[in-house]
Amino acid sequence: MNKILKLSTTELSKLISSKKISSEELVYESIKNIKENDSKINSFITLLEQDSIEKAKIIDKKLAKNEIRHSFLSGIPIMLKDNIATKNIRTT
Repeated sequence: MNKILKLSTTELSKLISSKKISSEELVYESIKNIKENDSKINSFITLLEQDSIEKAKIIDKKLAKNEIRHSFLSGIPIMLKDNIATKNIRTT
């Protein structure tokens, strides 16, 4: 596992805010970790890989242009339990 994924949300937020890492980099590392380990723990039904990457790129661009102010969770990937109905996303 990449050391970046061992950091707390607070630490990741500070790194994104200071532009030491990008949201896109964090999303890529998260996806890579899921792909490497989910076969052992089987915790993901649907992985929105492309959507997550595109949204991370948008956040990074907006932060770089100061179009949005960095908030605590800006650029931090999240995982949701599959008991929340989501439009156009498979829910079992």
